[in-house]
Amino acid sequence: MEWCEHYKTLTENLNHGVYFLDKDKKIIYWNQTAERITGYKAEEMIGKSCSDGFLMHIKEEGKNLCNNCNLCPVAIVIDSGEVYDGELYIKHKDGYRILVHTKVFPVRNDGKEIIGAIEIFYDDSERNELKLRIQELEKMALLDSLTKIANRRFIEMQLSSRINEFKRFGWQFGIMFIDIDHFKLVNDRYGHEIGDRVLKMVSNTLLKTQGLLIL
Repeated sequence: MEWCEHYKTLTENLNHGVYFLDKDKKIIYWNQTAERITGYKAEEMIGKSCSDGFLMHIKEEGKNLCNNCNLCPVAIVIDSGEVYDGELYIKHKDGYRILVHTKVFPVRNDGKEIIGAIEIFYDDSERNELKLRIQELEKMALLDSLTKIANRRFIEMQLSSRINEFKRFGWQFGIMFIDIDHFKLVNDRYGHEIGDRVLKMVSNTLLKTQGLLIL
């Protein structure tokens, strides 16, 4: 196809996976980065479609979108002419899933008729893993390692922002401080291991109390 040859020269050296499909949703071009990301060579993919069980578009919960034309990104774009942009999983040749960010664009002829689609995708696994690790580090920095409830730093941050918010809107509010009676005696008499167990028990009770916000 003429349009396919035109776009090939623009996409072959991209760091993104790119493939072209005709109007029947059959793959007619598969670039080198698509080979690297998925493990599938171009000769394995030409003539195939995502619904053939090779590539597949999969939601996080494992649902295969390509079994339903109303959910498959490629089918949606070819049928509607709208651009698809989102995160989903595709299947690697070795069987595992890869998180990718993907965009699918319709291809039109001079008469504005849709004659195919182009999908561009890149491996988003590392960025997503980094984001999760940052979130975990942030969580660790704001939670007490023993009780898993907010530490002093988080409480000070929350109190400052919440009090300003309540004052701005004129909302009534209360702050409750909870202390464990004679806790020092527990530590002195039974040891810090028992004291830690008491702290965990109290914090778990508070966390499971409905309607109570534990800062």
